[in-house]
Amino acid sequence: MANSAPMANMALSAQKYQLALQLSDDMLTKAKQGNWDDFIELNTHYISAVQNLLGEKGGLAFDDEEQAFSSLTCLLNNEKEIRQLLQARLDALSGKIDNIRQNQKCSNAYSSQMFSPYR
Repeated sequence: MANSAPMANMALSAQKYQLALQLSDDMLTKAKQGNWDDFIELNTHYISAVQNLLGEKGGLAFDDEEQAFSSLTCLLNNEKEIRQLLQARLDALSGKIDNIRQNQKCSNAYSSQMFSPYR
């Protein structure tokens, strides 16, 4: 019966890895869909799940270590792809902001000519 606590901790640890991986997969899906509001909502939960993993104490059984390594590899791959999608989104938004600024300059220049006292 003394071995049941460590086994329960290992199962809980595996569940934590699985939760982080599921959230990461969901975030990647939302980012690919361009659903940024849901992405942000999931990101909040993902950060909590990863912090929970980082606070994990105790060892894992050998099989669990292999599963943890596999999960971490998937997490890192998802992070890389999400980062690329976020950069593309940032570039698109930056382009839109530049267009708005340019339009504002044109509008200001046009307005100043229309209402110039020297006309």
